[in-house]
Amino acid sequence: MYPSLNRHEAHPVSRDVVTQVAIDPEVRDNLLSECSGLTGLVDWLDSIDRRPGLKELDNHLSNLEVNLAALKGCIGYADDGYQRNVIKKSEHYELVAICWTPGQDTPIHDHVGSDCAFLIVDGVSTGKRFTRLMIRDSPVR
Repeated sequence: MYPSLNRHEAHPVSRDVVTQVAIDPEVRDNLLSECSGLTGLVDWLDSIDRRPGLKELDNHLSNLEVNLAALKGCIGYADDGYQRNVIKKSEHYELVAICWTPGQDTPIHDHVGSDCAFLIVDGVSTGKRFTRLMIRDSPVR
């Protein structure tokens, strides 16, 4: 559906099924200039000087408008697995455009210690929730 190329300078780092790309700061600045919704989100995240809570994230993401054409112009897709396009990262948050092509998936994993909030801006995402089974006070793996 989308081309598998990045229209920016980046250094992909492969980890199993994940390709991570840090969006070049100049490309990010251009994206933010074309997408007031993302600009507002980044400005808010930068202003709170702490890790945001899930309720706060939900409040900011629920009506967020994203310039899809501008976003698509600076993100990429991995041939295998999925690609994490890191838009901005600080000590308190990481804003990422995660991209899958149809049929791609991830292995079972958790987000230990993270408060993760998602906004689907294009396409459909499905997921399954799992519960860790405990036997004799030790997790079964």
